[in-house]
Amino acid sequence: MSNFKTGLRKNLIKSLPEEDLQKWFDPLSIQLDSSGYIHISFPHQFFAAWFHANYKDLFESCLKNSLKRETLFIYNNPPGFSQPEQEKYVAEAQPVNTEKQSFANFLFNQKNEFPFFAASSFAKLQAKSPLLIIYAPGGCGKSHLLRAIYEEINNNDTKKTIYFANLIELGTKVTNNRTSIAKELQKINAADVILLDDVQFILNITGIYNLILNILDSVPERNKILALTFNCTPELCPSLDSGFKSRLEGGLLIEIKKPDIEIRRQYIKQQCKIMQLELAKNDVLELALNYTEFRQIKGALNKIAEFKSIYNNNLNNEPVVLNKILNRQDKERKSLDAEHIINCVARYLKVEAKEITGASRAQNVVFARQAAMYLCRTLLGLPLEAVGRSFGGKDHSSVLYSIKKIEKSIDKNKDVNNLMQILKNTCVSALPKK
Repeated sequence: MSNFKTGLRKNLIKSLPEEDLQKWFDPLSIQLDSSGYIHISFPHQFFAAWFHANYKDLFESCLKNSLKRETLFIYNNPPGFSQPEQEKYVAEAQPVNTEKQSFANFLFNQKNEFPFFAASSFAKLQAKSPLLIIYAPGGCGKSHLLRAIYEEINNNDTKKTIYFANLIELGTKVTNNRTSIAKELQKINAADVILLDDVQFILNITGIYNLILNILDSVPERNKILALTFNCTPELCPSLDSGFKSRLEGGLLIEIKKPDIEIRRQYIKQQCKIMQLELAKNDVLELALNYTEFRQIKGALNKIAEFKSIYNNNLNNEPVVLNKILNRQDKERKSLDAEHIINCVARYLKVEAKEITGASRAQNVVFARQAAMYLCRTLLGLPLEAVGRSFGGKDHSSVLYSIKKIEKSIDKNKDVNNLMQILKNTCVSALPKK
């Protein structure tokens, strides 16, 4: 067994039974090449047909979760293997997203305002530059923005011909003979709008690499517009040569920042609505605290939905079920609660926690108390009465007044807005790591 396959097996055994791995994983020959492609071979044609029909999807899903990166799967099918429905068996590097991704459902806040509005302007054909470059780590929404551009142009300018491709998926299709380079080059040449996702893989598709180079040299003359996405800033992308990088310098470069806890909470609520999945507020917060990328969150929600459908389990009635579903051990860890928030605010604003929960009317203490009440309400979703009990028995009207006061200050004062963001992050980051 190769070192690569042995390492994969050690990861898979954490979530799959030993007898399953012996049945469908151990007989496979698995190799990782220098380009990052995974080559899979089979002992004979009958095993290949059985694997493709029953375990291919599970295999790819487990490997993606294990490697925590995008990759290409290349199946070396044995002689005699019949593949009448080619579409069914060829590996897709990413799961198909059945939800229409648009600007309307792209979640963002102040730190990602510029990427959102720049992409929106580009989609309306109002941008100054015909070249848009979007970069972000995986799971931050760059593919969503690119698809939103496609939807906007496709719906509002029917005369424009659009070419959209994810280069990981395209590389898989070319490798497995689902399409030809010549066919794709013809489509690109004919397109008015070229949208390419995961361009860090472009060197793996020689013909398309050369054509995009030529187009970048003469974008205005060709009357084309291009939007490209990368998983890091192109300047630091190791898979791009200097010639390609230099041609990107005249484009509009935008970075999508990682979603913060507020955006992650909104995303969880949005996905729960789409999936018709009910989660308690504490479970929503727990997911938002533990997962920092949209893909990770979606995977966790899929797991929860599957658990509920099988066992008809009501998550609201069993506080520990989330840890069970997500295969997390019950380790000692202080949870995010009102006491923790009060202590964090007290330390940051240099007042005593007992002053915040007491009756002091000193201006700095009153502000700290109002800020802590606001955070208890927004981070924990506590009822007004519960917030009041955590602050020495304050009545709900006093709590409501404090929260409204902070909300108004956030709207009117940038310094207060920034301070509250810092306090939120402080409360979350101060939790002991797992």
